[in-house]
Amino acid sequence: MSYNQIHRFGTQAEYEALKTAGSLNSNYLYFTSDTGKLYKGTIDYTNSLIKIASVPATGVDGKIYYETGSGQIKTYIDNEWVVLSYPLTTSIDSQDPSNAKVASEAAIVSYVENMVGGDGVVADIKQKMNAGTAVAGTLTVTKGDASTFDVTMTGTAINPSWDAETRVLTIPVAGGTTVTANIGKDIFLDPGAGKNYFDSETKEIVLTLNDDPENPTVIRIPASALYNDYTGETTNSGTVSIDGTTHSISFDLNINDSAANALVLDQDGLMVDLSNYATTAALDGVRESLQGQINNTTATLAATTASLGTLENNYNNTTATLATLEGNYNNTTAALDTLTTNYNATTVKVAEIEGNLNATTAKLDTLETNYNATTAKVATLETNYNATTVKVAEIEGNLNATTAKLDTLETNYNATTVQVATNTSNISDLATAATTWAGFSD
Repeated sequence: MSYNQIHRFGTQAEYEALKTAGSLNSNYLYFTSDTGKLYKGTIDYTNSLIKIASVPATGVDGKIYYETGSGQIKTYIDNEWVVLSYPLTTSIDSQDPSNAKVASEAAIVSYVENMVGGDGVVADIKQKMNAGTAVAGTLTVTKGDASTFDVTMTGTAINPSWDAETRVLTIPVAGGTTVTANIGKDIFLDPGAGKNYFDSETKEIVLTLNDDPENPTVIRIPASALYNDYTGETTNSGTVSIDGTTHSISFDLNINDSAANALVLDQDGLMVDLSNYATTAALDGVRESLQGQINNTTATLAATTASLGTLENNYNNTTATLATLEGNYNNTTAALDTLTTNYNATTVKVAEIEGNLNATTAKLDTLETNYNATTAKVATLETNYNATTVKVAEIEGNLNATTAKLDTLETNYNATTVQVATNTSNISDLATAATTWAGFSD
């Protein structure tokens, strides 16, 4: 392995200019001072996102890879690939479902609508609620391959029943506990003898509820303005009687049994034989007396009828109000069941989302740790590069100084060579001269 690298400093714009001009060296390291990036040739070593057609067997720990072939986002952690995100699909293929895609909200809604409509894979849904030997509270679903399976409709009411005598509403619940509502104890009158009556002493209507067998609630309604208490009387003309049970009025007329009295009572009524001794004036007097008594009795009957009509209207209004309360109670119970079902489904979904969030947070923590480690390594490389640059400059200075010294030595050497040649010539001349002087000649 060779560590012979050439380093270059500059701005991002200067790097891009070299890249555009095709002047980048694939073996050079380029540092950008303004954006803090490190390149080896055209490869960006500070980019955490790598775009690739298909990830290799092993990757760089902590890097994020976008796989264009599958559309997945992956990272390489602890010697294995981890999928961070699956590609989004806008349609659901029920014939070939995949765990490597995420369906959009619109795709899910469209799929469910098609399935319920019978146009998709679920070819038929048959209700089995209390049908034949079917399990109560279940649906049998037939898939596209003709296989079937049962789905328990947990929380669904099954064949509710009503007991009119005990006024108890029973609601069996699929997969749950049967609900019983004793409506009679809640909002109805006790039908027992002597429980509801008119108190003639206090002039009140007394109503008894069946909410507590030991200590029932008693409601007293003032009715003195609606009640006239009539009693029969006996006078010298006769006796008036009132039957409180049948609400009938009867009158027994006293007929003077004197021989001089011509008034008699037979099967057809009162009669005075006027053919012999009755006068018109006497008959008019009797008629006026009887008419007065009849008028008084008629008025009494009208007043009593009006009072009874008012009581009947009040009873009808109370019955209608109780029926409305019963309807509101049933609607409220159904709404509470729906809210309970929606709450349970929401709780499950929130737990699922919370789990996904925790997993994503852990992965992001790991990515942040790896990023910090990479940043530290880059900082160390930059420090080492700066130290190396200083060292190279020092060596270059020493080299220049050595070169200058060598140039000086070469100059001195040349001068010495010239001097030596000169000295050699002089020695030769001296030797010749010495020989001649000594008298030696060759």
